[in-house]
Amino acid sequence: MAITLLGKWIASIDEKRRLTLPAPLRRPLALIAETLQVIITAGTHGSLLLIPDAIWDAFAPGLFSDAVQGDPGALRLRSTMALNGSVCRIDKSGRVTLTDQQMEFAGLSKPGKAIIFANFNRVEIWEASRFDAAHPTTSAAEHDQLAAYYFGNPRTPGASR
Repeated sequence: MAITLLGKWIASIDEKRRLTLPAPLRRPLALIAETLQVIITAGTHGSLLLIPDAIWDAFAPGLFSDAVQGDPGALRLRSTMALNGSVCRIDKSGRVTLTDQQMEFAGLSKPGKAIIFANFNRVEIWEASRFDAAHPTTSAAEHDQLAAYYFGNPRTPGASR
């Protein structure tokens, strides 16, 4: 079953490093991961990735095959993801527990807040200032230009039909 994850929320982290996932995100995650088991690991720009175990194998198959073949970059990336990774379950209250290493990697504090960004096939966990730096505001005009380029629209935004 293919489910698309979309949206952005602010979530709480308690003293025990438990991050409460937003209610609108829990249902689609439950549909993807019937066991509510997820992998949390290092993402990009100091974020964390939360990926349902049901789609983990499809997430980055090249990383694992390249690492086995001895590619130095793939080996380093795989090591970073393993060192900062954990497998956990979403509890009945919709929480996941982050490790001390994950909290440090992502610049998160306890108690504290995190940005939860549902980005199509994964959930990203961000410290707010890092999220803002990695996702500058896009104007409608810039969005139109990017959409025209990446979706293959031959017209330039704003051009007459």
